Amino acid sequence: MTTTDGKGRAIWVVAAERSDAGRFIVEADQELPAFLELESAIQTDRHNHECDCPEPDEELGSNR
Repeated sequence: MTTTDGKGRAIWVVAAERSDAGRFIVEADQELPAFLELESAIQTDRHNHECDCPEPDEELGSNR
């Protein structure tokens, strides 16, 4: 989505929501950098939480 800042300049605001990672919202002065920044934020979050993820057996329970 495009909007304008307080000085009347166009800015792009892009958002994504992931059930496993939350909501990401970024803004930039051009469309492509906004989407690249969004992708970077999601990848960084995924990398930061990789070791916090439970093992598959922990999610399902180890009642096997």
